[in-house]
Formats: sequence, structure tokens, C-alpha cells
Amino acid sequence: MAMTLKFRFSLIGFGIILFMFITPVLVLYARGFQFDWHTHKIVKTGAIVIKTDPSGAEVYLSDKKQSDTTPDSIRFLLPGDYNLRIEKDGYQPWAKRLTVREQFVTKAAEDQNLITLFFKDPKPEEPRAASQISLSKTGQEIFYFDGKQNAASINTSNGSLTLQGNKADAKLPSVLPAAIFKWQNAAQFFELLQSRGKWGLTDEQIGKVQEAETTGAHSAAKIGPDLYSLDNTTPGLLAKSITAFTLDGENIWYIQGSDLKRFDYSTNTSETINQIAPLASTARIIRADNQIYAILDNSLYVLNDTFEKIYSPVSMASYDPVSKQMLFGNNNEILIYKPAQKNTVLIQRSSSVIGNPVLNAETGFVFFRNQGKIKAVELDGRDHRNLYTIADDLGNFAISPDGKTLYTFNDKQLKKYTIR
Repeated sequence: MAMTLKFRFSLIGFGIILFMFITPVLVLYARGFQFDWHTHKIVKTGAIVIKTDPSGAEVYLSDKKQSDTTPDSIRFLLPGDYNLRIEKDGYQPWAKRLTVREQFVTKAAEDQNLITLFFKDPKPEEPRAASQISLSKTGQEIFYFDGKQNAASINTSNGSLTLQGNKADAKLPSVLPAAIFKWQNAAQFFELLQSRGKWGLTDEQIGKVQEAETTGAHSAAKIGPDLYSLDNTTPGLLAKSITAFTLDGENIWYIQGSDLKRFDYSTNTSETINQIAPLASTARIIRADNQIYAILDNSLYVLNDTFEKIYSPVSMASYDPVSKQMLFGNNNEILIYKPAQKNTVLIQRSSSVIGNPVLNAETGFVFFRNQGKIKAVELDGRDHRNLYTIADDLGNFAISPDGKTLYTFNDKQLKKYTIR
């Protein structure tokens, strides 16, 4: 049957109308617009970008498995909340509810380049016999005496083992355990232990050492209530009746009465920096990025023009130079203080005792001891914080800077785990 001229023109007109309708829809879709049937409006879509370490993890969006594994980008998502889950064989799963906004890309790893996945059941290497274990001030070296009474150290950054000498050479009396020392270099620390005789300390003074610290360049100790320099053959009295001290380069910062003071090794002089309020019976000083923090009678303070209270109660605090955040807490809480924003964030709260929290900036997790286990909780607080059990707790631990290796130890043995 021949097509009439009128019918042909009708088809052409319909095609033009259809083209004029579909083309804008396709253009809008290509530019990220969709029709939202809930609001009955055309809206700009968003996206979620997912990267993991290791890669190749399966991605589930609102329980729907995606065709691609990580790294993955899920585009053209209507604004709203989505449940994201990441799974990989042999690893603990990661999950979070994320909000997608118009014209924005939501990162699954908010402040990290990658979401860190931890092994589900890491196996330790053969335990090492160890005694009188001491962890460096930065957590990057472990000093101990092995089963043959050799002094050894482990670099937590690369796992290298170094023999420092024999315990007999250290001349370390039982009344002065290595654990009371704060140190930064294992070789220099062992040298300090070897040369304890040159300090000129009497046996009575050795028995009264409450705290000692060495940077390698300088050494100092709180003996009884008083602060001594141990740099020379005769201990030098620097200040009487101090509450706390810390070494920092060429300076010793210490609290005496209601004053924060600084002793300068280069000039051999002391000066008062600021006055502490209130007067503290117990104290600890933390030096961080040209800033002074102090735990005064279980409250954390930061020194600006005056000492400003951050939080209470606080029993521990440590500064992370990579993320430039102060990690602190007590037996039941872990918190972060962000100096740039001057705000405090609760990371973890537990009815059971929390111990030895350590912030690992590389993974974006805080590791801590709890209920006989080493656990890790993420810093990203959107929706909820993923919490993982990593390994059994022997009593203390250290984590490598890259977050790949965990060392846990007591005064009998040391175990090493590869955890990711």
C-alpha cells in the first residue's frame, strides 16, 4: 500500500517532535541530570568514588553488587543516602552510610586516599623471647633483651633487627628498669645504659629515679623531686621540686611550682615561660609543633596566652606530627583535638578499660588495647566508625608507620603480625 504524502509529512513531523523531546533528555542525562520520581523534579546527580588498599574488593551499594571491583566510581546517583559495603576474601568488611549531594563527588575514604582493609585473621610469626622491653618516644623502635641476654632493637618502620650488645655490658640494675626511660635512638639508649657509671649517681639516687629521658645529645632524670642533667660525669642539679619535664632539642621544659620553665643547654640558663593555673600536684608536658600541651591533675591544657583547658579527665596524650592532631583519652574514652580548628572529637567510648591508644595517620585508624585484644577504630566519623579486632593483646604494642605491621609484647615474649 502506497504511503500518502500526508502520512509521510505526519511521520516526519512526529520524528522531529520526538527528536526535539529526546535530545534535551539525552543531553541532560549526559550532563548528570535525572528525573527524581520522589520529588517529581529534574535534579543534578552525584557520584561516589571508592578506592581500597588492597584493590579488587567487591562493592555493594544498598545491597546491590556492582559490576566493577575497586577502584570504582558510581555515577549518576540521585541525591540521598546510600549504604555502601566493601568486601574482599580474607579481609574484614567495611561499611558506611554515605550522603550523595547534587553535583558533588563523595569519597568513600573521606580524609584518606584509600580505605584500608585489614586481614580477617592475621597469623603471628614465631614469638621471640624478650625481657625489659622499652618502646621509643616516637614508637619507631623497640628495645629489649633476647633469650641469650643480647640487647636488641627492632625498627618498626622496616622491621630490621639490630644487636646492640650484651646485657652484662649494660650495667642496668633491677631498680632502674628500661621502661622508665623515654628515648629516641636505640643505639644511643644502650650507650647510656652502658655508661651509667659515669653519671656519678649513688645507689641511693639510682633507686630514686622516677623518670629519665635521652635524645642522644642530652640526657636528664627526675631523681626524687629534683631535675638533674646526666650529660657530664657528675649529675648536674637543674631545678629542685619539679612536677614534670621533657627534652626537646637543646631545651628541657619543666614545671616547677606554678611555673612552666625552660632550660637552654646552649646558654646554660633557665627562664620562666608562663604561669600554670591551677597549681598541679601531678603533671606531664607534651611538646608538639612549637606548641606546649600539659596534663595537669588529669586535665589536658594547651598553652596559648595562658593555659586553656581542653578536656577532663585525661590520663594520656600524644601528638601525631603527620596528621597534626593530638590524640588523648582516659580509661574509657579516646578523643582527638584538632589544633587548627580548636575542636575536640570523640573517637571511641567503652565501658571496659581502653589502653595505649596510638593514631596511625597512614591508615586513618586509632589502635588501642581493649578486653584482651588489640583493636582499631577509624577516624572517619560519618555515619559510624568501623571497629575491628586485630590480634590478641600481650600487654603492650607498637604499630609500624605504614600500618602494615603490629608488634605486641610483654616482659616474656614479642609477637609480630602482618595485619594488612
